[in-house]
Amino acid sequence: MAFTMRSSCFKSTISIAIILAIVYIVFDQSTRSSSERHSTKQIENQTANRLPNRKTIITSTASTIQSSTYNRKSPPPKLLSDYKNPCWRSEVSGNIRCIPYFQIIGMDKCGTTDLFDRIVKHPEILQNDGVLNKETMWWSWHRYVNIKSFPLSIRAIFAVVGDGTPMDMWDFTGWTQIPQNQNLTEPKYLTPHLIKHINNKTKFIIILRNPVDRLYSDYFFLNPSKNLTRITFHKAVETSKLNLENCRKLYTLRKCLYNRTLARIHLGYYSVFLKEWFNVFPREQFIILRTEDYSKSIGQHLNKIFKFLKVRQLSDEEMTKLGMLKTKRLYETKNKPNGTRGDMLDETLFESDSIHQIN
Repeated sequence: MAFTMRSSCFKSTISIAIILAIVYIVFDQSTRSSSERHSTKQIENQTANRLPNRKTIITSTASTIQSSTYNRKSPPPKLLSDYKNPCWRSEVSGNIRCIPYFQIIGMDKCGTTDLFDRIVKHPEILQNDGVLNKETMWWSWHRYVNIKSFPLSIRAIFAVVGDGTPMDMWDFTGWTQIPQNQNLTEPKYLTPHLIKHINNKTKFIIILRNPVDRLYSDYFFLNPSKNLTRITFHKAVETSKLNLENCRKLYTLRKCLYNRTLARIHLGYYSVFLKEWFNVFPREQFIILRTEDYSKSIGQHLNKIFKFLKVRQLSDEEMTKLGMLKTKRLYETKNKPNGTRGDMLDETLFESDSIHQIN
């Protein structure tokens, strides 16, 4: 079974593996008491008085993590118990080092930018200093080119900091550079293993979209200056399908998907990537949303996330004042014909659906 979509309506026949991608968890933890609730101003005042300068906090954080993740004999840092966010004190310099409390790890063109922007408006959640104050790109990309800076703006005794790099979920193409994978034909250790070694309590948020719609949006997003049409999209789908079929004649689907030579049609194989993460972290450390559902009830989904993150849930009135319930999305892909997959050629829709079926 697999995702099967038709342009007349959004209907899906979903495999057991894909079901994991759209089921919500209802957690039993109670909401925080009123005595634990802190306004943004209170958090800033209290944390600023207790923490060193932000620049000293982020200095060499990446090199500390890099050394530990590439050497499994090296113990993970001992986290400070009085911080809600995972932070530790360097044994060498005495400076505070911090990493994200939660990560939105995917998926590209499924609404991660809009979702992250709304989440960080919560008084107990802070932005980072990455791209769009969202993406540090460290686990998926920068770590492999030795960027010695983990751009987190950390003042997180009572608040938490998140990262929203959607490439983390799927871009494992640097796996050959991990020493533990040396001389292997397929990876044994991937990003989930490295994150777990540093902080095994990391919380993960995933938002997934109909894979055909995701691919359509992705195509126009990555090529904004080109004269693209639904016909050029169809040709790109045909080429990607042929490349994947040829790869699978020689290698496993897993190895083919972790190869940058294929077009980004491979991002729609959600179950393959989810399996890697679920093999390392327990299911309760993930909350998974569908873009289509999130768009219809933003406030309800935000409070599910806040409960999952163990921060205070907010009323609709509070969310409105904080700008969380605005109807306009933060970013929409431009140059996409009318913005709907109804503009795809019928043969493109059929081919796109069949590509994402796992045999």
